Amino acid sequence: MKKEKNLKYKGIKVFLLDVSGRQAVPIAKGFAELGCEVTAYGHSKLNPGYLTKYTTHNILFDRDNPDKENFYEYAAHKIRDNKYDIVIPLRDKAAIYLSKNKRELEQYAHIAVNYWEIMQYASDKALTMEACEELGIPAPRTVSGDNILEQVDAKGLQFPLVVKPRTAGGSVGFSIIKSRESLEAYVNSYDNRNGPILCQEYIEQGDAPQYRADFFRDRDGNFKAAIVGKNTRWYPLDGGFGIFAVTLHDDEIIKNGKKLLDRIGWNGYANIDMVWDSRENKAKIIEINGRTGATILLDYVADINMSQLILENEMGYPVTDMLDYEDNCRTSCFFIDILWFLKSKNRFKADPSWFDRRGAKDAIFQWSDPKPGFGYLIQGLQNIKKGNARRKRFEP
Repeated sequence: MKKEKNLKYKGIKVFLLDVSGRQAVPIAKGFAELGCEVTAYGHSKLNPGYLTKYTTHNILFDRDNPDKENFYEYAAHKIRDNKYDIVIPLRDKAAIYLSKNKRELEQYAHIAVNYWEIMQYASDKALTMEACEELGIPAPRTVSGDNILEQVDAKGLQFPLVVKPRTAGGSVGFSIIKSRESLEAYVNSYDNRNGPILCQEYIEQGDAPQYRADFFRDRDGNFKAAIVGKNTRWYPLDGGFGIFAVTLHDDEIIKNGKKLLDRIGWNGYANIDMVWDSRENKAKIIEINGRTGATILLDYVADINMSQLILENEMGYPVTDMLDYEDNCRTSCFFIDILWFLKSKNRFKADPSWFDRRGAKDAIFQWSDPKPGFGYLIQGLQNIKKGNARRKRFEP
């Protein structure tokens, strides 16, 4: 049976900033089903958010930018001139730009991102780890700032260790360092291209899952959604993003996530990523994503419409309670899962089986809206060499 649009919010104008990621499609669909007018802004006609049938208007940076402003300056120009009701960032750089410029831009539209003094706790992994340590929330032991080598010694961190930029996403700059000599070589060769680094204990994953939890904390500090997902496969294999996820309930994960977001005074959507430490039988927080993440489809599959929560929170409406959800809702990303299958030694041991996709909704390809899937695949093939270079691991 075809799902009818809910026209309660008909005519509200939504601007999605940077629709190059796969999250653009479920978010746009969520707004479209509320009756909103959705404008997608991106770099390419291959962007999923450009190709989806759920957007009303499309703006291409390279085509529609006569004054040759940079990507974010031109976005700000469109926000000032077009009377949008809500502006939503979909990628890290977009969220950081809007956060730092929110006080100027919010006179033109509701900017669905936290002010920088709060957002920085999500943008900077070192600040996230400091907040976790202060609150006694499980997280990897971490050092950052100057004199990394001396801090590693002082804190008694043992090799192997993880090094990564404090502010990069998508496993960019992530490396596993196996000796002090390698750490010295890494520090001496690091060019700061991806920002300052941090160093933390390495938590062996083995067959252990990753976890993620999505929260929505409204403007009054009330949690309106809190959903846990378990990633059973991810790519790259040594520390990448989830490609097969399933919902479950875990009170400890929810408690720790709420505690952290309460501490920093968060407003709106947040995604918290965790790794499982089998030595302590705990899920340890590794980062907060302060913008709608690539895995957000799992929320919509579980009947949590994050688009609606964002709209209600930003526009001042009562925010709907969406705390209830079912276990075993599933999503996958088949295109990236192929890479996992080709690379993983556990290709025939996965649980659930790599060949068992019953009930799993694909993160990007849907026959009801096929164009984004084809665009995502072509875009990925075009950028595979560039993406591999960005995620290249350090080799001493």
